[in-house]
Amino acid sequence: MAAEIRTFTCLTDNFGYLIHDPATKATASIDAPEAAPIIKALEREGWTLTDILITHHHGDHVGGVAELKQKFNCRVVAPHDKTTKIANVDLRVANGDVVKVGTLLGRVLETPGHTLDHISYVFDNGIAPYVSYATAFAPQVGLDVSGSPFRPTTGEQKEIGIKYQMPQVPLLLTAAVFDITQDNVLRTDPSNMAFQAATGQVESKGVELEAKLALKQGFDLTAAYTHLNVVINQGNPDTTGNELSGIPRNSFAAFGKYTFQSGVPVEGLGLGLGVRYIGTNFGNDQNTFQNAATTLFDAVIDYDLGKLDRRMLGATMRLNATNLFDTQYQTCQSGYCYSGARRQVIGTLSYRW
Repeated sequence: MAAEIRTFTCLTDNFGYLIHDPATKATASIDAPEAAPIIKALEREGWTLTDILITHHHGDHVGGVAELKQKFNCRVVAPHDKTTKIANVDLRVANGDVVKVGTLLGRVLETPGHTLDHISYVFDNGIAPYVSYATAFAPQVGLDVSGSPFRPTTGEQKEIGIKYQMPQVPLLLTAAVFDITQDNVLRTDPSNMAFQAATGQVESKGVELEAKLALKQGFDLTAAYTHLNVVINQGNPDTTGNELSGIPRNSFAAFGKYTFQSGVPVEGLGLGLGVRYIGTNFGNDQNTFQNAATTLFDAVIDYDLGKLDRRMLGATMRLNATNLFDTQYQTCQSGYCYSGARRQVIGTLSYRW
């Protein structure tokens, strides 16, 4: 019997989700932004909460856990990373674990990005849709023509996407569309060209596609493509309506890594190679000339020292090289041009406990 799903608003700018198993009457809430809307949705359907499946630790995703736990004595499932200090947790899960909600089976996928501890629960057909809304602000340094500090930039992000875990194949596919608006962006003050004013607005619309393949034999491959259109909605007369300079409309990156497995003398040694394509983009906000497309290569070599001696478990040596072939290129932004980063090699020794 198919699962039943209900969505509803929480915290005025967030969404709540209930997933219900008709066969057993088990019901799970995906996160718990606040208790009242979840209780109201349960009462409307005549359901009883049995589980809370937490995706990450942010307050707008766990704010209602304590009240719901007390009211329903439900099970709370959370990411395995205990450093995030999520309260009232009954079960911690990691990538590949399976969570049961009645007869429904949800596979756990680690999907870091929004936060490092973020996980997704994929039920039945492997499809996990999501909706995200966020606001932000950041202080700006400097004074305007009147001697007043610049107002902080503010931003609003709306994103909708879908993740698909292919059955029988360790391949995760992700697609997302997003719209980000940033206000109070610095621009030249039209009343005094020697000063700036925090009155600009920039809007970014785009599509992101990503594929992750993780084979048990030690080979991992990630590929990602982004199409981005960043427009100056409010600028100076010669820039309003133009594309923001220095932002490629199309970019692509792929990175593959192989880690030698047990049974070979170099067990624990990892070798990786990647490629980055940076598409054409305008060199100034007046959009009068363009930067040429560039392709760069990166590489990594790392070694798990715990494979050499168990007393060094958690220690790793790593050597990273960016722009491996030392490609020389020039890029311009806001009319100012500079040389692209040359080859850089960085060695690190890290330890995790």
